Amino acid sequence: MFRTIFAALLTAIFLVPAPLAAQTEPSDAPESFAELRDRLLDAEERIRFLEGGTIFQGDQRKASGEPGRRWLSFGNEEVGAKIGGYLDLEYVDRHGSSPTFVQHRFVPLIDAHFGDRFRFLAEIEFEYGGSDSPAGDGETKVEFAAVDWELSESFVFRAGALLVPLGRFNAKHDSPLNDFTDRPLVARSVIPTTLTDAGIGAHGAFEVGEEGVLSYEAYLVNGFIGLEEDSTTATGFASNFNTGSGIRGGRPSLRRDGSQGIAQTGRVAWSPMLGMNFGYSTHYGAYDVDGDLDLWINALDFEVEGAALSDSLAGFALVGEIARADIERDAVARASGVPDDLWGFTAEVAYHWLPQSLIDRAPRIFSESSTFTTAIRAEHVELGGERTQRVTFGFNFRPIEETVFKFDYQINLEDGSRSSIDNDAFLFSVATYF
Repeated sequence: MFRTIFAALLTAIFLVPAPLAAQTEPSDAPESFAELRDRLLDAEERIRFLEGGTIFQGDQRKASGEPGRRWLSFGNEEVGAKIGGYLDLEYVDRHGSSPTFVQHRFVPLIDAHFGDRFRFLAEIEFEYGGSDSPAGDGETKVEFAAVDWELSESFVFRAGALLVPLGRFNAKHDSPLNDFTDRPLVARSVIPTTLTDAGIGAHGAFEVGEEGVLSYEAYLVNGFIGLEEDSTTATGFASNFNTGSGIRGGRPSLRRDGSQGIAQTGRVAWSPMLGMNFGYSTHYGAYDVDGDLDLWINALDFEVEGAALSDSLAGFALVGEIARADIERDAVARASGVPDDLWGFTAEVAYHWLPQSLIDRAPRIFSESSTFTTAIRAEHVELGGERTQRVTFGFNFRPIEETVFKFDYQINLEDGSRSSIDNDAFLFSVATYF
């Protein structure tokens, strides 16, 4: 029932937004355009927050921050801390399964500074109520905890539990920040978000021209644990990589290097102007206990706001990511079920809109910071020959920038066909920063 109603509602929504947006008085267009640019700047600042760096816009230096977050601050300019975080709740109605509510994530964040060049950042995730949840099916983990030593704006030393800089989504995975409830398939199996690893390295940013920014991250980390010794199997080894969940099961340990070799990872991002960002990232290292077999991941990502191209495109946004994992195998790895390669992509188009008439008629519900978004996302992943495709239609409402109500309808295809399994789904979620 929910799926049928939502499909009809979504069809109407996708046909309506342009006429509704046209109801806004022309005099409000510059203000809306400025708000869209501010939204993009906030999104870019999310990256700088995780990098501990800064944003350059022309000759003006803008301190790094967090999009939509109302930090609770303590201390002073020399020593102090800010506390924030986010929360999400999901309702999932998937064909063939019973509908259910999921309290997925509660994530406190800490940003502390001491001295004028040292900074500590942390992100702790409680999934499904945490490890001590009554049903015993929760999880508590450190997603990010690192210390930064800023030697210069272009070189900041970092050490700790790091968010591996693969693709754009691993850094921008916060639920309130994204327009869809589920994370992209490529960001679950080829780049298994959230991907955290212990290591050291550096990051920084350079001003390029009048508006451009070139930033980088480069780290030495433990790397994936893809093949482990297991006396119960015929080969004596068990694979953490498979065609069902990709390399997700081999995510790194913060306690040990399971591959007898340090891995290297990094990302370079270029923002030629406010509203455009292009990135290339890579990860290379052994994944087996002997350190003989290598895993190499490469990813390209982009994010373009329509307002950066033309005033007439204000409100539109295009983001995407493509990643490929090449896995070296020997006879034992093949017999243990290690796939040879994985790849996938995701691309989404979103349109942000809000009629001025709604603000005038219902100011207690709508304000200048409120936004409706209609969006569509197309995805494709191939995991060792197993193919999955998904199209998601989404509609969400942000009464304020920090809080979002999302409505999604997923169409899932296995091997390009709907005949193998029908697991289309309706999803509703609420996510908020605090």
